[in-house]
Amino acid sequence: MKLGTWILSFLLVSQAFAGRYDNIVDQLEDLQRRYSTFAQMVTMGRNDQGTPIRGLRIEVPNSGDKTNQLVVGTHHGNEHDAAPMSVAFAEEVLNTFETRGEYYAELKDDVFFVFPVLNISGYDTRRRTEKSSTGRWLDPNRDYPDACAQKDDFQLKSTTSLSRFVYDNDIVGSITVHGYVGTFTFPWGFYTEDTHSPDHNHFMDITKYAVEANGYRVGTHKDVIYPASGSYEDWAYLEHGVWVALLEMKRFPNYDKDVEAMMRFFTAVPDQRSNYHNHDGACTPASDIRSSESRP
Repeated sequence: MKLGTWILSFLLVSQAFAGRYDNIVDQLEDLQRRYSTFAQMVTMGRNDQGTPIRGLRIEVPNSGDKTNQLVVGTHHGNEHDAAPMSVAFAEEVLNTFETRGEYYAELKDDVFFVFPVLNISGYDTRRRTEKSSTGRWLDPNRDYPDACAQKDDFQLKSTTSLSRFVYDNDIVGSITVHGYVGTFTFPWGFYTEDTHSPDHNHFMDITKYAVEANGYRVGTHKDVIYPASGSYEDWAYLEHGVWVALLEMKRFPNYDKDVEAMMRFFTAVPDQRSNYHNHDGACTPASDIRSSESRP
């Protein structure tokens, strides 16, 4: 009996530490089964190892004109809470649609696409970076075009797939899930002297409303966290006018409060993309960028 218990415990532990991305996919498939009226499994594309990037499409059937929203978790593979937080958000939306709960009236005409893990190779190995087809490990959230940096873009199939998905599905609002700072930020985050976008005040209003749920700090990526070249958030807003925010969970986050903040965000975003989303300000000189990036 003791031997059998030990074997069972060993198998459970082995399963927990192997195929972590597979476990997330299993959770998504379980949600699809439990909420079959509202949920459908979808594939964004494949990463450089040929693994499908799986997610859920969530919507109320036969409702009005649709607004497409997007949640993407785990650009950075070592931020492991981003995946279950994204799954928890998907479950909350599904429960809201099924029970007509709080926020149902505001969200019933939205289609939600939720992809808990973008960086699969990093997630399974607990590495921040992602393995490319050439064997290099690259930061996915530095792989997008940038208004203030000349560099190689879309070196990873995951980021290329995400960019196509945003374009093909006319995404209006988007949240990326990261950790672990305790902020809810928005463009601009690249190296610029002028951090305020044309929609700065509107972004402030939306995020301030959202963080009434969890008390996080709000502001631009650069002002609140740090500047970075080639992030998804800056690219999605600059290229397409997507109302995009980056949720940096606290370490040991309160899932209920963070999920509510995400729900509130999507109730507050406009139902159309921004009409004017250029970067008209000055970029930080390259010498200053190199100096800042050399610091720990």
